[in-house]
Amino acid sequence: MLTRLGQIHPLSELEQAAPRLLDLYRGVFLAGEADSARLLVARDRLTVQFRRLILRLGEHWGRAGRWPEAAQLYERDVERDPLAETFYRRLVECLRQQRQHVEAIEIYLRCRQMLSVVLGVKPAPETEAVCREAVAAAQR
Repeated sequence: MLTRLGQIHPLSELEQAAPRLLDLYRGVFLAGEADSARLLVARDRLTVQFRRLILRLGEHWGRAGRWPEAAQLYERDVERDPLAETFYRRLVECLRQQRQHVEAIEIYLRCRQMLSVVLGVKPAPETEAVCREAVAAAQR
């Protein structure tokens, strides 16, 4: 098991630890507690470290052509944090690589709606580009 969440670990160790890490991380640290400066710092640090591990493992699986595993990883994080645009974008790319173009577009639309309704913003240009690629692929 990983000794410290923020440390750089070999990918093989990260792959082995992934199921346990995903089970342990259930979202916002001490979500029901009153916010204090110390708690906010700890909460943010754990979230950033967890996301960094997810991105690293997902990129590794993507480079290895393990698109279904990467997609499942990103889907779980989107479920935990429905405003995590980077993970939506990665999920769209995974689905596109698996030729699941309609599903990729649906994920993009869900992302766009969440960002619009909750934050009042549009997806980043990178996210828009990935969606355009999925639409173009679906039309071929």
